[in-house]
Amino acid sequence: MEIKTEKGEDKALMITFIGEKHAFPNLLKDYLWMDGDTEFAAYKIDHPVLTHPQLILKSKSGKPEQILKGALKKMKKDLEAFYKEFK
Repeated sequence: MEIKTEKGEDKALMITFIGEKHAFPNLLKDYLWMDGDTEFAAYKIDHPVLTHPQLILKSKSGKPEQILKGALKKMKKDLEAFYKEFK
C-alpha cells in the first residue's frame, strides 16, 4: 500500500490510499472515531475502478497526526490480540 498525505486546514488531514479498496480505510475511520478529539472522520471513493480511497480527518483541538497515530496503535494492538486468540 502506498499513501499520500495532504495537510488541509489547520486541524485537518487527508490521506489517499493507493492500492486499497474499502476495508482498511473503513476500519481506520472507525478507530479514529474512538478518539474524543476527532471532530470528523470519513472516507470516500469517487469511482471504485478509477480512483483511490481518500480519508479525511479533522480534529477538535489537537493535531490530526496525533489522533491518527493513536488510532493506528490501538488498531495494531487489537489485531494482534485477535490474531493471538485465533491462532
